[in-house]
Amino acid sequence: MTPSSRFAAPPQPRHVLAALVLALGLPAQAEVIGNCTPRQAIFGGGGGSQFTAVAPSSIQLQHGKYVDAIILNGRQHGGTGGMRPMGMRLGPGEYINRVQVRSGKLVDRVFFTTSTGKTLGGGGMGGQVRELGNIRVLTIGGRAGKYLDQLEITYCANYLQ
Repeated sequence: MTPSSRFAAPPQPRHVLAALVLALGLPAQAEVIGNCTPRQAIFGGGGGSQFTAVAPSSIQLQHGKYVDAIILNGRQHGGTGGMRPMGMRLGPGEYINRVQVRSGKLVDRVFFTTSTGKTLGGGGMGGQVRELGNIRVLTIGGRAGKYLDQLEITYCANYLQ
């Protein structure tokens, strides 16, 4: 036995990971990947009303100076202002592997990049920049009212396929 193998975490059975997903309050459709321990990043403020996190298969954004709304799997969260650009649909096996957000009290700007290189983004230049890279997004949720107030991204960190 090598020194590093003595301290390696044992592989987690799939039912343990499923229990972890439920304990974190993730939706049942969230995909559990290998030994991923789901993490959550929250961007923006606490205004608006909570909307349920979903595993994204399609995303659209309405934006101007701020992100007015995000449309996840055909369901809109947020207001009706701003420009509505083309959205993106995730293909089989494709996932979001990078998220860049500018936020303060609202989500000012968001950019998504997928494992196949597709990008979608928009919004203004306010707020502080934060980025999640080398990830696999499991779910997207948050809070919305007149604008997209908050994004909650649940993801696997250091994801390599």
